[in-house]
Amino acid sequence: MKILQKIKSLFNCSVIPPEHIFNGIGIEYITPIEKSRDKPDEVRYYFMIHFQSGLVIKVQIYTSEIEVPPILLSIRELFINGIGHSYITLYQDEMMDVQIIRYYHKEF
Repeated sequence: MKILQKIKSLFNCSVIPPEHIFNGIGIEYITPIEKSRDKPDEVRYYFMIHFQSGLVIKVQIYTSEIEVPPILLSIRELFINGIGHSYITLYQDEMMDVQIIRYYHKEF
C-alpha cells in the first residue's frame, strides 16, 4: 500500500508546462537585436529567428528604456546556445513582457 501511495504522490506533483517549445535543430539564423520607435515614449526591441522550414518568429518587447532589456538579451542567448539541440523551452514566468509572434511561414 505504501508503494502505491508513493507512486500516486509522484503523479500529483505540480509541474508547470512551458509556454513555448522550439526545435533548436531547425534554427537557421538569428538576427541581431533591432529597435524601432512606434510612439514617442516607447521603444520596441526585437530579433527574428529563421527556421529551415521557412517559419520566422519575432521575439519583441516594448519598453521606455533606452538600453536593450536584459530579458531580451537572455532569450536571444538561449536560442543561440540552443542551435542544433533538440528543444528550447520558454516558461511564462521567464518571459515577463516579451511577445513571441509567428511572423511568416513560407508555403512549400
